[in-house]
Amino acid sequence: MSSRCLCELSLHLLLRPSEIVELQVTDVNMQSRILTVQKTKTIRDGSGFRVPLSDQAVKLLNIAISAKKNPKNPYLFESRQQLAGHMSHETVNTTLKRHGFKGIQTAHGFRAIGRTWMESQNVKFEVAEMCLSHKTGNSTVNAYRRTDYLEERKTVMQQWSDFITASSQGMSLA
Repeated sequence: MSSRCLCELSLHLLLRPSEIVELQVTDVNMQSRILTVQKTKTIRDGSGFRVPLSDQAVKLLNIAISAKKNPKNPYLFESRQQLAGHMSHETVNTTLKRHGFKGIQTAHGFRAIGRTWMESQNVKFEVAEMCLSHKTGNSTVNAYRRTDYLEERKTVMQQWSDFITASSQGMSLA
């Protein structure tokens, strides 16, 4: 159940495998419906990257939190081997292979699908790239950019989750 929840959440949040397995319970703020990824591939200064949570992502996070077995383990997706560790970065890919998607789908492919969908929905380039925690522009542009497009991303991420839910025809945990 935890691996399936991880896979679905990965699809809804469009996070990199390393980002999602390293999430800690304290990174989730259900009141503000924001998840904060402490370190991403592009944001390494500790400032964190805010991810807006769709209705479906909130349900999946609640499932993940209630499935935790070790309250002392800070990670949302606990390792079965290490007492205070997190699942492997390869768990999503392994789960996909186990369910018949070997050579068809990968964890990183979820991000490509999401980005392609955003393009088809005419989501503003900067907003779409920010949904994937990508930086756009050069260092001068980024020095003056003071937004993370959070409000726009809230709308996009809810629409994305609604699209996934409609496409899954009730096969989702959420």
